[in-house]
Amino acid sequence: MRPVPIPDGLAESMNGHRVVIGEPGDPTRDDVRPCEYVVTPSDIYSGRPCVHALIELDDDDRADLAPGCRLC
Repeated sequence: MRPVPIPDGLAESMNGHRVVIGEPGDPTRDDVRPCEYVVTPSDIYSGRPCVHALIELDDDDRADLAPGCRLC
């Protein structure tokens, strides 16, 4: 799976804001590519943030999910 950009207006519709974690060419992080997220207040833990990513599944991911695997 791979993260995809957050569409315009999605963060606002979720009562959150868009953030980017990671920087292109960051020499300290060769294991993570930059990704956009939406950060909203947590419904479960008062005062804590909840971080949401938008992802696209590839064929291998779909095959793994077909027999009943779950994404949380």
